[in-house]
Amino acid sequence: MIFRVIKRLYEKNGDFALRDEIGNMICKAAYVGQGYYIYNKRGSQIAQLVFNGDNSSMLSVISDLPSYPGTIRMTAVNVDDFVFDANVIDRGDDAYISKVRGKAAHKFSVWGRPSAYGFDIYDGSDIVANVIPYPADDEIYQVRVNENSNLLYVFMICLAAEKLNADFGKKKK
Repeated sequence: MIFRVIKRLYEKNGDFALRDEIGNMICKAAYVGQGYYIYNKRGSQIAQLVFNGDNSSMLSVISDLPSYPGTIRMTAVNVDDFVFDANVIDRGDDAYISKVRGKAAHKFSVWGRPSAYGFDIYDGSDIVANVIPYPADDEIYQVRVNENSNLLYVFMICLAAEKLNADFGKKKK
């Protein structure tokens, strides 16, 4: 699947409808000041991306079944250099999580130059998405997602990489 995203979405007002290559809406994203609220066609929240102010963000996908691991933390170490921590849980959730079993933790990494909209997203050794500039419009980039990938995580990693890079660049000046 291929989808297109407006560059610097965090600067735009209103909601953004993420659509597939033939125009079907997949989900919508609203930037709400400290992150993104991502919801489906009916308005139900399906994911969220929260920026912490310490060059990191928290990516969470909502599931109708209890699952583990929980949140994934993405931290900007430098421009175009990110570290991912899986299994990030809030204080006090240890007792609940000890009773829940789920899939192995994601091991995301980013290779390339997110600041130039040219990078690959990996989960372990598997490539899950390619991000490239869109040649017909300088204000858009496009993402090709592997059919076995979680589109919501890919979308949030793209949004987080862009915003964390922008924030990191501002702090260095």
